[in-house]
Amino acid sequence: MSSPRLRICTASFGLVLLLVACGSGADKASTTRSPKPTTGSAADTEFCKILTQASALLEPDPADAEPPPEETKADFDSIAALLAQAERAAPPMLTADITTFATAIDKYRGALADVGYNLGAIYSTPEGIALATDTSHALSPAVVRHMTGPCGISPNGGEQRSP
Repeated sequence: MSSPRLRICTASFGLVLLLVACGSGADKASTTRSPKPTTGSAADTEFCKILTQASALLEPDPADAEPPPEETKADFDSIAALLAQAERAAPPMLTADITTFATAIDKYRGALADVGYNLGAIYSTPEGIALATDTSHALSPAVVRHMTGPCGISPNGGEQRSP
């Protein structure tokens, strides 16, 4: 059985790759393409840098399958701070999507705090599993397209994983 951290990270980035490959018919926004940023846009460069840092924190680490609670807390605190920066740096058409994802991460962080940042505890209940799934699904297809397109981010090192 895989670790809780690996499951949440794999679910999050597996979803990213699935959305990139298949798209999503959930809403009209998912069928439109993110406009390409102006070449050399300092704002977009900063936004991509922030997303790259957040993605790196969410990447599964097979060597650290069950991280200690203090590491989990530090990682998710850093992710929340990066998402706050991303909200300010996002292209206008992605700001609301980043805010939605940041809100989902905050809710997930709250649940983690309730269980002492024990990722395994999140997966010990159907509610925790649903929350983890909802969190990974909060990353919009438009943001995913921007990450993998203009930003050139390859979640999971480009390896496709099922959500």
